[in-house]
Amino acid sequence: MSARISLKQLEAFHTIVDLGSVKSAAEFLNVSQPAISHLLRTLEEGVGFKLFERSGRALALTSNGHRFFEEARLSIKAVSDIEQKAQAIRQGKLGHLRIAALPAYADGIVSTVIGSFLAQRKGIFVEIESFGMTQVIDLVTSGQFDLGVVALPLSNPALQVYPWKSSSVVCTVPAGHEYASCDKISLIKLSGQDFISIGSGSPFRYQTMELFRKLAVEPNFVAEVRTQRIALRLVEQGVGLALMDQDIARENLNPDVKVIPIVPEMKWEFCFVTARYRKESPLLPDLIEYFRMMEGKTGT
Repeated sequence: MSARISLKQLEAFHTIVDLGSVKSAAEFLNVSQPAISHLLRTLEEGVGFKLFERSGRALALTSNGHRFFEEARLSIKAVSDIEQKAQAIRQGKLGHLRIAALPAYADGIVSTVIGSFLAQRKGIFVEIESFGMTQVIDLVTSGQFDLGVVALPLSNPALQVYPWKSSSVVCTVPAGHEYASCDKISLIKLSGQDFISIGSGSPFRYQTMELFRKLAVEPNFVAEVRTQRIALRLVEQGVGLALMDQDIARENLNPDVKVIPIVPEMKWEFCFVTARYRKESPLLPDLIEYFRMMEGKTGT
């Protein structure tokens, strides 16, 4: 029979992976190297398979190690969540919300609105994290997060969908580019132009590539990035053109970037999602309504 796995073993394993060596993990956790090695050895004995391939002092995750690492990460987070909830109870907090949003919005409009909400609702503890579309959906349906902020279209019977807002897509152009003086840019004109794309897995990329396909647009892809804000930074440096949400483009205060509407118009739709078959936090309806109210005030 396999031995029980302890949280200390998982933390040691996770830290070794993050920092790359037993020595670094020992220093970070403030324990001896033999203690870390013992935790790793007993963990491998407990799970019944090797977690690392060893070559001298170098460690590389095995295929089973990679799979186990993700499970270990989720387990450590679950314990951390419980500890945070216990602390919130001790401190008399009124509620705990976990929110997962697409990267482009977690540190933008989502955090701004939630910050305003918290200023009026003292005693609520909130976690905000950013993930790709698929991961947000998985985290919400599994109950690890209470609310997801994702893009439409979306079809998942396990999710309750609450429409939120739509935003126009614009083209960001370096000030010295031949298109910088245009009132509007036809997407057809992007063919052959140096273009910065959002990475695969993004719903924004999917919608953009689908529109390019329909219009037979073939840009010269010079960079692929994870978020629209990174694309904006590259446009500032004159790397190429990029399509993005007008709300993100409006954050730009750099005169070296011009923000220009596109033809045909492209809308970018958003919604909130919760797990349909799980008990919903009583705070969520108020938060969703607050998001909608703030959207009505800003008109963005």
